[in-house]
Amino acid sequence: MKQNNYIAIMAGGVGSRFWPASREAQPKQFIDMLGMGRSLLQMTYDRFFTTCGQ
Repeated sequence: MKQNNYIAIMAGGVGSRFWPASREAQPKQFIDMLGMGRSLLQMTYDRFFTTCGQ
């Protein structure tokens, strides 16, 4: 039996907590907030595939 894994990425809002870094043209999930050279979205992807062994 194959196990299916899914990622749910919450997005939306006006970005007021991360303003001025997060704006409508560049939402927070696409910003390198931690200075690691990866966006929050990329880091979520990395964590998922690291844990699932894919």
